[in-house]
Amino acid sequence: ELSALSQRQSVAGAHRRVGATAEAARVTAQHWDPPDAARAAEVGECVQAFNHKPKEGILLLRARGFLGPEPSAGQGADAAGGVDDADAEAIASFLLHAKGLRKQRVGDFLGESTEQSRKVVQYYAQAFDFEGVAFVDALRSFLSPFRLPGEAQKIDRVLTAFAAHFHATNPVVFSCEDTA
Repeated sequence: ELSALSQRQSVAGAHRRVGATAEAARVTAQHWDPPDAARAAEVGECVQAFNHKPKEGILLLRARGFLGPEPSAGQGADAAGGVDDADAEAIASFLLHAKGLRKQRVGDFLGESTEQSRKVVQYYAQAFDFEGVAFVDALRSFLSPFRLPGEAQKIDRVLTAFAAHFHATNPVVFSCEDTA
């Protein structure tokens, strides 16, 4: 019973620390739950669009001003995904904090093979502070906000991002990120 309590506390600690890196970021959890009714309605529209088609949701986030203007390939964005690091971090924050997102859609988006999704899943993983958290508890807290996609390659991309970040925050637990 004590072990179960300490596991729950460890998972809760990882969840509390989610966004610890986002303190310095331009987007926080409050950004996705604004007190202003008009802005909250815009977030709700973005959530609905994302739940219908994730790419439409991302485009609407940009159109509503939650992301920067469409970057060109010469402005730090990749040519295929059209997202810079700040936008990838904002999209990751949206996926973590916006209310009403369908877990299946979030998982499918994070596992996509596009450069945009690969950047977003890295920032998504980095939003968690796994330092000192047991591996199983860290994995549980990482996976709880979304549902893993059914395709093996998508699962691999998502878990690779988790493993890289877990190893970076707990380098003595595993010898390298491939074993995490």
